Amino acid sequence: MSSARVFSFGDLGILVESVERSHLVWLEEFLGPHFETRAAGAHACRVCLVEDRGRYDEAMAAGPGGGSLDAFALDASVVSLPRWRGARTRLFDAQREVFYEITGPPLAITILSVPGNLKGRTALMRVVRELATNHAQRAGGLLLHASAFALGGRGVIVGGPKEGGKTTLLIHALRAASVEYVSNDRVLVRPGAAPYARGVPTIVKLRQGTLDLFPALAGSLATTGYYQRLTLEEAAARPAPAAGQRGDSPRLSPAQLCRLLGVRARAECEIAVLVFPRVTGEPGAFTLERLSPAEVAVRLEGAFFGIRPGRWASEVFTPGGEPPPPDRAALAARGRALADHVRGLECRLGLNAYESSQSADDLVAALLG
Repeated sequence: MSSARVFSFGDLGILVESVERSHLVWLEEFLGPHFETRAAGAHACRVCLVEDRGRYDEAMAAGPGGGSLDAFALDASVVSLPRWRGARTRLFDAQREVFYEITGPPLAITILSVPGNLKGRTALMRVVRELATNHAQRAGGLLLHASAFALGGRGVIVGGPKEGGKTTLLIHALRAASVEYVSNDRVLVRPGAAPYARGVPTIVKLRQGTLDLFPALAGSLATTGYYQRLTLEEAAARPAPAAGQRGDSPRLSPAQLCRLLGVRARAECEIAVLVFPRVTGEPGAFTLERLSPAEVAVRLEGAFFGIRPGRWASEVFTPGGEPPPPDRAALAARGRALADHVRGLECRLGLNAYESSQSADDLVAALLG
């Protein structure tokens, strides 16, 4: 008998099912508190993780069907997956060793895996997240490649290109008193006169350069069995990897990062300031420069998620009855509306930017002042 939970992101409910209950426990921990969960209720679509060696082998034997479909948005591209032969729409994800079988309306997605494949958890999370963010952007939201933190409900959105220092600045800010985690890589913004942001959970990749800046974090991580596809409880029962065995860029769940840092996660916040970091390599901690709304709008366009000409959104993981996806011009208009209502700052980070928790307090106070 399957276990089931309804995961809600804003006004969208998604029924998620799995025979193995631990997969839903992991998903709820990974997506919380940004996705609310309940045992039952209204939902627009259904996602089921099925672990069945016989069905998986049968699907594999059917072979490629020709062509591909855009499936998942990344920071600057869209992942296309090959079609596979079958009576329904079927896509093969070689990286996670699963098939996605799509029927409807109403939309129903079966993720077909084999027993013991923990990559199926990641596939399940990505489908649920893609459904939610697709719906939110079609309903007027703006998905940004950004990290975010909050103090007293007032949020700081940190935007910029990949490897631009967003996660490093987030970890530093979380050293300040009472600061809460919102997101490490994706933020869904609702523009308007009182704009707010909701975090979109993603795997947390800790690059070696970031760990070198925070030796206490690196030391704490070294004593744990933390790994992105495990719950906190499962990781606690797993021995810590031997020195040099964890890899250059450990990947954690948001819950694991928050536990390591001793901070709380917050689902959403009002947006007090938009920050664009720039590492200077110069002496000192940090300096801030106010940006014009026009400059903020330009920099926000560089943080739009999944944009490339004519293609930015999933063709398959979209609830039925949705309006067409916004085009680049519509997204740019949302970015300008956000820039018109929120301060924008360039944060120039010097050689001493991450020296201490006191410098974190100073930075947060200056950003929110």
